[in-house]
Amino acid sequence: MITSKKLILASAISAVLVGCGGGGGSSTPSPAPTPAPAPSPTPAPTPTASASIKISGDLTPAVGESVALIATVDGERSDLAEIMWTQTKGDALKLVAANSAVLAFDVEKAGDYEFKVDFTTVDGKKLSETVSFTTTTKANVLNARRDFASREGNKVSFKLSAPIDGDGKIVTVTSPTSGNQIAAEFTNVSWEQTAGPTVIFDDKNTNPYTTIFRAPGVKEDTIATFSVKATHPDGHVVSDNVHLLIQDIEAIPASSIYDTVVAKINPAVTNVPMESGLKNCIYSNYFATPCSLTSINLIGQDHPNPTVDDIMSRVITSHPWMAENFRKFLTEQDPHGDFKKLLRSVSAVVISYDIRPSYYWVATGAIHLDPEDLWLTPEQRDVIDVAPDYRSSFGQELKYVMPWRYVKDNDYASSYYPREYRFSRTVEDLVPDLGSLLYHELAHANDTFPSSTLDSVEGTSIYNAFQKRSGQTIADKLTAAHPKSSAEMAALGQVNFRGAAPTDAQKAYTPDDVAGFFSHDNAPTEYAYSSIQEDVATLFDAAMMSARYGIERDEAVTSPRHQTDSSLSYILSWGQRGRITDPAVMPRSKYVFDLIFPELDSDAIYAALPAPRTLKPGLSWFDVLDLSESKTGPLPQKAYAAGKGVKVERPVELDLTRRYK
Repeated sequence: MITSKKLILASAISAVLVGCGGGGGSSTPSPAPTPAPAPSPTPAPTPTASASIKISGDLTPAVGESVALIATVDGERSDLAEIMWTQTKGDALKLVAANSAVLAFDVEKAGDYEFKVDFTTVDGKKLSETVSFTTTTKANVLNARRDFASREGNKVSFKLSAPIDGDGKIVTVTSPTSGNQIAAEFTNVSWEQTAGPTVIFDDKNTNPYTTIFRAPGVKEDTIATFSVKATHPDGHVVSDNVHLLIQDIEAIPASSIYDTVVAKINPAVTNVPMESGLKNCIYSNYFATPCSLTSINLIGQDHPNPTVDDIMSRVITSHPWMAENFRKFLTEQDPHGDFKKLLRSVSAVVISYDIRPSYYWVATGAIHLDPEDLWLTPEQRDVIDVAPDYRSSFGQELKYVMPWRYVKDNDYASSYYPREYRFSRTVEDLVPDLGSLLYHELAHANDTFPSSTLDSVEGTSIYNAFQKRSGQTIADKLTAAHPKSSAEMAALGQVNFRGAAPTDAQKAYTPDDVAGFFSHDNAPTEYAYSSIQEDVATLFDAAMMSARYGIERDEAVTSPRHQTDSSLSYILSWGQRGRITDPAVMPRSKYVFDLIFPELDSDAIYAALPAPRTLKPGLSWFDVLDLSESKTGPLPQKAYAAGKGVKVERPVELDLTRRYK
């Protein structure tokens, strides 16, 4: 997504975030969850004469417990420190945040464990400490994840996993509707704060398995503790505690380019030419205007044919595993080199636990990726914030929805991984979601700075260079050469994706009405009506996923979910698979393709794409997944999350809940 993220900047820049998170061309700032009061400026804490590390948290854990070890130093801000935990004794544990003041992990086996933490203060003082414990008894069967450290004012969320029995296996029941085995549920779930500065829980959160809030302001690093209680399926009341280290941070200037607190990030590779620009000019609360091209430029300006190593020198993350997985994906799942080529038009890749939705921002030239599309293990996924996309509440008064999905071989292209079941996946499993996300966000970057223009990028900053290209972006050219025509869909796009209030006429539209508006126009998806930049990105990502991976996109107009009768939910008024080759859409897509990838043979590529197919009106969205004539094979397997003794139906993905801007 190209987003106009909320900025406190000159008003000219406040219109350049593309969020599909993100991008560079929207004129309406993207709303964000109401933050807690901004942290009040506080002087730096005074270091003690004989500073030492204090370790607190869960110091007597049991087997099966989610554990937190918290390292603090009186008078020091852990946010400014360099920290590294090392396990020195015991069965190897899965540590995914060893560079944080809070080390969180699960103890899976009984035994003796020992850890060392090295803590280098902002003034270079090196401290270290060890902690050890012995586990013997088994813990409760309730785990709240994940204890962590957060800057004051940043987003925080904790979540529960599915109920397990004493042997660590998921407790299952038979679904009364599908007959499949699904996880039993905790009941009577309640969260409360038991220590630390008072937080304000998000009263809009309706999922009892999660709690969401923003870290309150503090004057020094402070630990807050929360308790969650629930009734286990076996009838017992179980509980767990989870800890948050609220980090005191340097006062954020009123002129900061971001108006909400963002996470601390680190370069994936150090000692590289643009390291200072990566740290200070991309994802930080401590700069007010776009940095110069000498501080941070576009990758392609330095590397016309970048290697994976060249790209990784521009990656910054909140957790090291994010960079590791991104490298694996570029190395193993980019057989045509598309992503390396498209990344020439960005300055940096930001991957952080607090990014949702993903976006591209022309003020910095960076793409920002939600790591939900990058995790490989449940431990990695534990650190990712679960707050929903702010747009998920838009358009609720309308009488239609537009579900979508990526499909391959008459099945979902991607598998379904409910968070509470703690699944793992492979790098290959990332392709449908991460691949489409990258094609989308990189379309925004190439819309702004096509590869053909990289030799002539000039200006005081990336944003200034963009200003000099006013009216010359691919989105501008597409709109002039192949404009969309439906005024009704354009207006609905502002309701569903920009938060505009629907009119009475829009509230009265039936699915058949909207099917008529959309099917007779030339947009690839409803999201294309969000902005002209999203039009470009959705035309490009669908074509590339089909051409490179044989993955097509289904689009439909249906009734909404029925509150009492599921047989009336998601009934098609219109639907299409592979709309990118519809005669009305393909010329627009090919036009965009040629401008983004002029070195490729678009005639041959588009000639090989499958023709569009109709999804039969009157059927349920779930009944038009398999379009084979015989349907004699097995039912589509990826319509469910399967494994660990369960089979769970996946939810419907709606166009208003895309994971990018």
